[in-house]
Amino acid sequence: MAGGAPSGATKLSALDAALTSLLRRLPAGTPLVLTADHGMVDVTDRIDVAADPALREGVALVAGEPRALHVHLDDADAVDIVAARWADRLGDAAWVLPGSLGRRGGAVRRLEPRNEGLVGDLVVAMRGTHAVQDSRTQSAASLTLVGMHGSLTPDEVEIPLLVTTA
Repeated sequence: MAGGAPSGATKLSALDAALTSLLRRLPAGTPLVLTADHGMVDVTDRIDVAADPALREGVALVAGEPRALHVHLDDADAVDIVAARWADRLGDAAWVLPGSLGRRGGAVRRLEPRNEGLVGDLVVAMRGTHAVQDSRTQSAASLTLVGMHGSLTPDEVEIPLLVTTA
């Protein structure tokens, strides 16, 4: 791609070449461990809360990440109604849970008491390659991201690991 950023394939090829070079320079028998903090998925289906009345109704703020949302409602007493609407709209693309599960340590693990108010009235974890975004509050650049993480799918929670020996 002339004049543009290198493609993902180009970057992977460069990483592969750098690792091959490193392995050749290491003393024989030296272990090499390569890892990352989490995995990612390439998002192919985006739903915009701002453009979707079923998702927008009763919602004060969508926080978190497009694959791990904290949905804050206008009326916290309407959580069952809004959760049912979100679950109906998103179907198999998401797990939709009341935020009270997160505050009790279910959906959000190791929650410090001082952060309990940050958990949404709903916690929504996306499946597959779906994301829910809100163009009313997200930057234009964030709305175009392809690689995302944050949900509970194996591709996101399993930690990539390469172990080899020079």
